[in-house]
Amino acid sequence: MRSDFVDKDCKFMDEGELSIYFEFDSYDTMIMETENYTNKNIEHWKRYFTDPAIFNNESADWNEKADWESFSKDFNNGLLSLPSGFIRMQAYGAL
Repeated sequence: MRSDFVDKDCKFMDEGELSIYFEFDSYDTMIMETENYTNKNIEHWKRYFTDPAIFNNESADWNEKADWESFSKDFNNGLLSLPSGFIRMQAYGAL
């Protein structure tokens, strides 16, 4: 499972994005843990970067205030909530 954390103000550059890849022991475990993490059933998931309105900040579905500096600090200090039940995790991106 890949989870992307993106600063919507910097998404067109190579900075302001962190992708974390999580490996689970089974597909069912991945779905269950991701549903728990997002607090949404798989039927309600959205692929944000396949919807141009969301990607271009023209949708109310993405209404969080961007604060990449705060996110970076929280991630580096282990204060971010992440999925559980994974076997391995690997992060890529610019923090």
